[in-house]
Amino acid sequence: MYGPRNAGDMALNYGALDLLKTIGDFDVTGLSRFSEDHESFVRSKETLEAAYPDFHLLPFPMRYDRHRDGLARQLVSHAKGMGMYLSSSLGFISRRVQPLDRRIRECDHFFFNGGNALFSRGFRDLARLIGIAYPLHRAHACHRPIAFLPQSIPAASGLGRWYIRRHLESARFVSFRESASLKQIDLRRQDAVCTLDLAFFMEGRNEDAAREVVSRYHLEPLRFVPIVPRATTLGDQAYLDPPEYDRTVDFVVHLCESVVQAGHSPLLVVQVETDLRVARDCQRALASKGHAVCVVEEYDPLTLRALYALSRAVFTMRLHAAIFALSVGTVVLGFSRSIWGRKMPGVFECVGIPNLCFQLSPAQSGDPDTTIQAALQGQMDHERDRFLRVIQGEKDRLRTQLQCLLK
Repeated sequence: MYGPRNAGDMALNYGALDLLKTIGDFDVTGLSRFSEDHESFVRSKETLEAAYPDFHLLPFPMRYDRHRDGLARQLVSHAKGMGMYLSSSLGFISRRVQPLDRRIRECDHFFFNGGNALFSRGFRDLARLIGIAYPLHRAHACHRPIAFLPQSIPAASGLGRWYIRRHLESARFVSFRESASLKQIDLRRQDAVCTLDLAFFMEGRNEDAAREVVSRYHLEPLRFVPIVPRATTLGDQAYLDPPEYDRTVDFVVHLCESVVQAGHSPLLVVQVETDLRVARDCQRALASKGHAVCVVEEYDPLTLRALYALSRAVFTMRLHAAIFALSVGTVVLGFSRSIWGRKMPGVFECVGIPNLCFQLSPAQSGDPDTTIQAALQGQMDHERDRFLRVIQGEKDRLRTQLQCLLK
């Protein structure tokens, strides 16, 4: 299970649990990506166990936080992860791992949560991968039925590619968020499923919190447009280099000015901590042109889902902002970069609206300005029934497949 500093990550947690809840009455144990002493584990445990009384969250047996830990600490975590893997392969399970190992041996099914944790581009990535996939390794060794909820594999090479493919080949059920991941890993099995991101299965909305945001910033429902910027590399491991970063700021400023010219209010939304810097830079650039645009930090996917339901449209560089909006019937324009992989274009293709996703680099694709104006004037609203119908059909299909798996 993922942490609370990224609304998309929390949405994957909610989506997985809501999906299982609609299939049957299960006693679910989750494994956090964070260790017991990490704030993200504590906050996730409190939030998820309060929302799902039959759910229990366990801490990960080692610490790993690529955003806040320095290189030395990360290397120590990598070494511990490799050590866990090697020692368990030799039949030795350390005391700190025994509670997790016992829970894996006792489970009826093992689910690997959806997302893009499965990637490997070099030795450091391989060490990270082996560490975080330790529970998967143990489930395989204990002959537990394994199911992969919808994955993206943005990069895989060498031993990392072999390691990922080995687990996918031996699993009972495998699903992806886009067909490009299937090609990336060159999976031989023919029954792998391409389907929706788990965030589409999230059921709730925090409508009171969303209305409070609208009131605080003096917004009118259906007269404001959330704009979700991003200026980081894959996995948010670093910011884009200065020329690309500056082009991102310029493009977001252009989006905001387009919204103003159409008579609506732009709202810069930060739903991942690392995006706050670029949002503030966009805000300053807009202020220098005489536009006062607010920045809202919100990491609760239930609040964001309700907020986007009140919006005229959503313009986003973040995948899960698009998913939150699409799931409540709000028209979305997505803006992606090749370095972020195919997950954004893949989702737009999956729900039948590839024409609403634009590539920003290496070269801008399509004519976003015409589509931006059409979305702001309500001329894209006819797309709503089509994508909602596709989304419901895909949700029903995955539920049916998992019901067959869990019989």
